[in-house]
Amino acid sequence: MLRDFILPCGLTVCAADLSFYAESGQGSTPYKVVFFAADGPGGLPGTLLHSSALRTSPVSQSGVIKRSVYFLPAPLLINPGYYYAGYTQTEERNLRVSYQTETPIRKGEFFTTPAGAGNWTEFAWISPYRFDISLRTYLQLNLKAYLQGFYNGTKMISDTVKVFVRSRTSPYNILDSSSAVLDTNGNGLFSFINANSDSCYYFDVRHRNHLRTFSSSSCQKLNGIPASYDFTTSSAKAFGSNMTEVSAGKFAFYGGDINQDGTIDATDVSAVDNAALSSLSGYVRTDVTGDGFVDGSDLSLAENNAYAGVNAIIP
Repeated sequence: MLRDFILPCGLTVCAADLSFYAESGQGSTPYKVVFFAADGPGGLPGTLLHSSALRTSPVSQSGVIKRSVYFLPAPLLINPGYYYAGYTQTEERNLRVSYQTETPIRKGEFFTTPAGAGNWTEFAWISPYRFDISLRTYLQLNLKAYLQGFYNGTKMISDTVKVFVRSRTSPYNILDSSSAVLDTNGNGLFSFINANSDSCYYFDVRHRNHLRTFSSSSCQKLNGIPASYDFTTSSAKAFGSNMTEVSAGKFAFYGGDINQDGTIDATDVSAVDNAALSSLSGYVRTDVTGDGFVDGSDLSLAENNAYAGVNAIIP
């Protein structure tokens, strides 16, 4: 059984939400989740794009809908246009997928075929039932940000940051998160599975030894392919304009929040000082400049920001 979907532009599918409904004790039926391109004759299912490993439907209780999520092992890029998603079975047993009655059922959307036959028949000629399956897509954010200690005015030392997608309504709950590496130009691509393209969000960006920084108070949506946000062009791109100018017209997150408590203070300075006295090196939190060594340059940066009383500014 397959259901067709249409994309106005290419998207990456990462999961399928499935639903089953059966009498008590039923279920445990083998099946696979499949995706087909709509490149068969007349737009029918044609090329198999993906097939899951063999799965088993959940054991049911009477009157209880059982839900399951299939996460693809790797994102599936779907080109613009129509495609199909659904189930294929290895046994002639009722899979008991949840359904809704639709009279008249939409034509050209739901199809079925005997196992291995490849001759597709519309549900519209069989029954008024449309089965439930919905897809999750990655929404992506191309984010650009500079880290004060890692940026030399031209290039930046690459490192990992984590972006939390937060509600814009108090208490600003975390709705999703993603980690990625910012490259030498400050660019990173972040993928989200639980956010949607219609809502306004805050982007809460965190790094291991720089000050957490929120996006501005204006509405930010994940509605581009990908969406984009550039912190570097103005201090106003951060909530409370909480960034420092690192070169003409270029802004960065403050460095030196070693313990990640939202304040750069004597505690952070002490940690860097002790590490410098010990000639600590490697990928360590006290290396505020990212050069692999803890020395006077790290201490100077942390001291300057502590003296300035730099704190995180959050909604």
